[in-house]
Amino acid sequence: MRVFRVSHSFVAAASRRHARRRPRRAPARVSAAMDPDPVTNLRVGYRRNEMWSESLVGTVKQHDCHAFLVHGDAVEWPGKEFEPAPGHGDQPPSPAVVMHDALLDASGTYKGGVHKFEAGTNAVGSVKLNLAEAPGAAGGVAGDAAGDVLLFPQMRRHRLGPERVRDKNEIAAFVQSVVVDGDDAESTSIASSAHVFVCTHASRDARCGVCGPALVDAFRAAVAADSAFRGRVEVRGCSHVGGHKYAGNVLVFAPRGGVFSGLGQKKKASSVPEDEDAPRSCFGAWYGYVTPREIDEVLRRTVGRGETIPRLWRGSMGMDPDAHEAAAAAAAAAETASLMKSSDLMLAATQAKAREEARDAAERAATLGMTSSELDPELVDVDVWTSPRGFFSDEEEDAADVMRHLPMDLGPDPEATLVIETRTARWREREKRQLEEEKTVGEGDGTVDCPSGAEKDEKSARDEEQVFAVEKTSSAGDKRKRATSDE
Repeated sequence: MRVFRVSHSFVAAASRRHARRRPRRAPARVSAAMDPDPVTNLRVGYRRNEMWSESLVGTVKQHDCHAFLVHGDAVEWPGKEFEPAPGHGDQPPSPAVVMHDALLDASGTYKGGVHKFEAGTNAVGSVKLNLAEAPGAAGGVAGDAAGDVLLFPQMRRHRLGPERVRDKNEIAAFVQSVVVDGDDAESTSIASSAHVFVCTHASRDARCGVCGPALVDAFRAAVAADSAFRGRVEVRGCSHVGGHKYAGNVLVFAPRGGVFSGLGQKKKASSVPEDEDAPRSCFGAWYGYVTPREIDEVLRRTVGRGETIPRLWRGSMGMDPDAHEAAAAAAAAAETASLMKSSDLMLAATQAKAREEARDAAERAATLGMTSSELDPELVDVDVWTSPRGFFSDEEEDAADVMRHLPMDLGPDPEATLVIETRTARWREREKRQLEEEKTVGEGDGTVDCPSGAEKDEKSARDEEQVFAVEKTSSAGDKRKRATSDE
């Protein structure tokens, strides 16, 4: 198994078919006694033990088209939504069963949740069918209607209606016309928005039943709070997509390049207005182990810019699972390179800001005839960095090791050379004057009087008063200049 480091997470690039499978367990069911909060529910919530326990690479069955039938409420969906309800043989089948049977009759093969058509026998390729919650349900969208069929990557809505979708002959004709022949004349485009589907199928597995609804609410809150996505992202609850153990399972369908490309970008004055009903290229990304912490990243990167997030990526619509290993490794490497580049840019910006602060501190100290550390003890590393002697004492070496709030090279900045030299000359000149004064005082008896501790404190106090007087004068002058400029 090869592991690629991505920021603080890991992407395990290993084919799932070669991984050691765990024994299949019966899925847990949501009950009235179960804690509905995925944060505190340690058995089936976001903090369950199996989170991040397996690689997500290649866990999506290959399919070319994803169809969502808008029907019912996730709370009412049976565990096996495409099978006739037992003991109800005299009742008409549900729209989900009718659609599934029509696709099975047309394709002849249903395996792994996908209707597989022979290559070249239909217009859209193999089809994955799911239910989407209808308006009125917690995971429903107001713009939908019961009986709608949403097709991706076509990004088309086919409005069949609640009655027509129960008619076997009508649905068989629909599958023949749209899925086999590729006729979308009676459909409308939904390409102006990105579409996020979250598995909320509680009767199938408690992990999706607990994590899914909370994720729908969290996604919608994040979209509503950001004007860049408000009105451009639809969030729906959907039926079982496969992989309960990877809950929260999130599917994202967006224009290739994200919603910030195409219609989302500012056009030039001479550009031709874009038709919202025109077909647009779409991609579909499946994510697993999603929690509210990842929502902002999913919106910003996948919905906004059309990028995949390697550590969450289960696969994509139209991608062979065997090809996903190489794609995931490439995406992880690209993300690592991007993070390294961003880190380099941030470091360069920090260094530039630090040098500017050092130049300002050195210049201010020079005007007062002081070192930077005398002006402010926290600026001792500025003295170290701008030291003109070319070597450091033990004390300065310690200061350089301890003071790291200005990360910069220890070579002097050419632009600050003049300031450093001026400061050093004034500092040495001041020391020379002090030595001459002390020598003059001690010439009477041939000795040099060393000032006492009290005299040193008095002299330090006088020096500080002079410094504050200079700063006060400089500040008053600046205020007069600003007042004059304002007038």
